[in-house]
Amino acid sequence: SSLCDTYSSLCDVYSSLCDVYSSLCDVYSSLCDTYSSLCGVYSSLCGVYSSLCDVNSSLCDVYSSLCDTYSSLCDVYSSLCDVYSSLCDVYSSLCDVYSSLCDMYSSLCDVYSSLCDTNSSLCDVYSSLCDMYSSLCGVYSSLCDTYSSLCGVYSSLCGVYSSL
Repeated sequence: SSLCDTYSSLCDVYSSLCDVYSSLCDVYSSLCDTYSSLCGVYSSLCGVYSSLCDVNSSLCDVYSSLCDTYSSLCDVYSSLCDVYSSLCDVYSSLCDVYSSLCDMYSSLCDVYSSLCDTNSSLCDVYSSLCDMYSSLCGVYSSLCDTYSSLCGVYSSLCGVYSSL
């Protein structure tokens, strides 16, 4: 019973971590929205460049080239951020699944503990099952850590894109 209580507590921690990961991904999504707004600024600048062409036509080729670059970069940023946002949604959903599974494991351990009082010869079997559940929860936690790290990479890339 004590072991199962520990497993249940660990799973609660995993669930909390996954909630944090989900929140971070929401932040990344907001950052990508900010990048999108910056692209709007680029678009406005291109409008200014167009007006300047009327004043100094010799620079029009330069202005046009810059605007083409802005447009291409913004298309790339937007597409990548959409991908990042979608991936983070997947990560969040997976973490919800892991949390549900851990809740199930915890409930099962409570059942096993009750059954041990009735038939002590099955306690070893129940204990082994609980060990397996704990191992699975450890795998889920590792996966969530990986997802969080990937979201951090995505965020950093978006920062680089914004700087460009």
